[in-house]
Amino acid sequence: MRNLNCVVAFVALSVVSFGCGAERAPDDLRARADQGDAEAQFALGGMHATGAGVPRDDREAERWWRLAADQGHAGAQASMGFLYADGIGVPRDDREAARWWRLAGDQGDAAAQFSLGVLYANGRGVPADALEAERWYRLAGDQGHAEAQHNLGVMYSTGAGVPKDAAEAARWFRLAGAQGIAAAQYNLGVMYFTGAGVAEDAGEAERWLRLAAAQGFAAAQRNLGVMYFTGAGVAEDACEAARWFRLAAAQGDAEAQAALGRAERKCPPEEADQPPSPGHARRRPGTILHDERGFGPADHGFGRSLPPACRPESVAATSTHRSPPSGSGCFSSRCSANRGAGAPRRRIV
Repeated sequence: MRNLNCVVAFVALSVVSFGCGAERAPDDLRARADQGDAEAQFALGGMHATGAGVPRDDREAERWWRLAADQGHAGAQASMGFLYADGIGVPRDDREAARWWRLAGDQGDAAAQFSLGVLYANGRGVPADALEAERWYRLAGDQGHAEAQHNLGVMYSTGAGVPKDAAEAARWFRLAGAQGIAAAQYNLGVMYFTGAGVAEDAGEAERWLRLAAAQGFAAAQRNLGVMYFTGAGVAEDACEAARWFRLAAAQGDAEAQAALGRAERKCPPEEADQPPSPGHARRRPGTILHDERGFGPADHGFGRSLPPACRPESVAATSTHRSPPSGSGCFSSRCSANRGAGAPRRRIV
């Protein structure tokens, strides 16, 4: 439950700020909360939400967060939104989630701004409105919210609600990728490979794809295999291709599974079994990256506290507006990642 975990991290800081010993923190917080201290109410709600020092109790979490939220505490208002979006301790209600997130977002809470953008992108609890989604994503993205930055990259890459602008998409993907968002790293790698919004650069393509692949991003692993198998911007190396295909195939990537056998036939088994090399692409003199059938989008993207909707690959970059179920091929439903972006695929089998 990353949403609540994010809240608890803030709660931990709040407890420290009260200067209490760990064994006294719950009693001291309770006393302050009973006196109407909104910060203490927020912290106590977070402790009940996770069972940190007190019995875990979703209803108590909701009670204390509501008391703080009614006093205008932005963190508590955002937390109330997550409770209603997920149906934790309260009936699930997207309209109520939107109401609380708007209150928190108007105070500058980046998580609430992002989450409200997700609701507008999907028309859940509010009318579907791409312009409003973009506005709330931008408010969050300008504060450094990584998932919002990725979603903005997707919107500009596809022209969903905004003018299509590959350079602007690359800018947002770079910001999100620098914070470790694998989907953004993958998307930016594809853009460098194809020269969409950035100058073609095989070394940069390989570097960003490696960053995503190191986080287990199957599409990045597969496309690294494609690059090395075909010599697309790098020195052709069937063994290196086989290593990347094997990693992607182990995650169920059908194209990697199909390509693996062909790569292995060109590579001694003992070499194919080695881990991928740590080096970057070595672009061959005179190599030109062609826009052939090769690179493609991964799954879909970020969406906090919304119902499962993890779809397979699509034609182009797709937003992280949706929330896949935990345990699916995508990330967990809290602060989840459905991957996006795409160029054509290079078929090798």
